[in-house]
Amino acid sequence: MKNNIKPLFVVFAAKQLSLFAITFAFVFFAGCFIANAQTNFTATLNGVQETPANNSPGTGTATVVLNQAQTQITVTLNFGGLSGAQTAAHIHSGATGASGPVEIGLPNGNISSQVISISPAQVSTLNAGNLYFNIHSSTFGGGEIRGQILAPLAANVTVGGQISMANGAGIRNVIVTLTETNGQIHTTRTGVFGYYRFDDIEIGTVIINIRAKRFTFINPTQVLSVSDNVGDINFTAIE
Repeated sequence: MKNNIKPLFVVFAAKQLSLFAITFAFVFFAGCFIANAQTNFTATLNGVQETPANNSPGTGTATVVLNQAQTQITVTLNFGGLSGAQTAAHIHSGATGASGPVEIGLPNGNISSQVISISPAQVSTLNAGNLYFNIHSSTFGGGEIRGQILAPLAANVTVGGQISMANGAGIRNVIVTLTETNGQIHTTRTGVFGYYRFDDIEIGTVIINIRAKRFTFINPTQVLSVSDNVGDINFTAIE
């Protein structure tokens, strides 16, 4: 019996040690993951997003990384093609389609991984999707290209709605144009009952415009931010 006790104890101790090692490794790596947690945001800049929109040939892309402590952001910004010399660059607060005050000043030119302190109020505004880049130029003093700062999601979305008379009757063959944040343009026509739909649309700011020879619309252009499938972007004709 004595000869069997020691091996059994050794096996048991070895198993306990292995379990401890696995647990320690899990806690250690999980702690590393949590310690390095951060939130990534992106922006696509163009003249379409300015208020009012313009036809600038300029474009740009940007990333904003919010650190785990939510006290700093790391900004990378690349742009070009402005119609005039750059005069300023800022991060403003404001919802899609609305102008707002300057929150953070930025240097002129492209920016590579610049770390900037951010306040709790600005973090809240960032997470709500209400901060945007604005690049000013000598041609467009109020801003030549703009890009809403949004958290990227995994999939693209479907955007649609109905175009109808005031009495609810759908209007067929209305030309509907959707412009994505990246500048890509899609065009379709409404069906028999006035419905339209666009699939595989990039999350972000979209501009939807409609036109028809026989009808005038209350608001033929809508600018909105989409982060999920939406099917109620409706337009109504003036009778």
